[in-house]
Amino acid sequence: MNCTVKKRGLWTALITPLEANGSIDFTSIESLLKEQERADNGILLLGSTGEALNLTLEERKNIIDFACELRLKVPLMAGVGGNNLAECLVWLDYLEKREIDCYLMVTPIYAKPGPIGQTQWFKTLLDRVTKPTMLYNVPSRAAVSLHPQALKNLETHPNLWAVKEASGSVEDFIGYKEAAPS
Repeated sequence: MNCTVKKRGLWTALITPLEANGSIDFTSIESLLKEQERADNGILLLGSTGEALNLTLEERKNIIDFACELRLKVPLMAGVGGNNLAECLVWLDYLEKREIDCYLMVTPIYAKPGPIGQTQWFKTLLDRVTKPTMLYNVPSRAAVSLHPQALKNLETHPNLWAVKEASGSVEDFIGYKEAAPS
């Protein structure tokens, strides 16, 4: 596992600034990226805060390429989400060829899979990548919580690195800790 990723204390979910006409404001993105670099924060690109699902594939590619070309001295994480597994796999194939250090993956939005479906979804995605991956429990956006049994089923996957818990539920946090204690 990338040591820089593993030891990173803080990751900032970067917004995607837009111009008045709806195009991407790359000047502002560069400013935000460099500000986070100065703070020595890891940077999450195209997470749910970054409005990734409202951007075209080409726009997302342009943001990733732009950030990678800056050669920042902090790690970059890319968001992977949606409800179409084939599209997520295409996105991961693209990201794997870029200087992205790790991934943030969310349960399939709106589909509400149970533990078996979540296990299959994440295993398929985790098998496709070569970099550390953080699973994301954000039921307010995905419409379902990450099931502790799915995490338990994936606990030994070599690309599973961490869980981001955003439900605000102490019970969920405890369940994840029990499911994957290491």
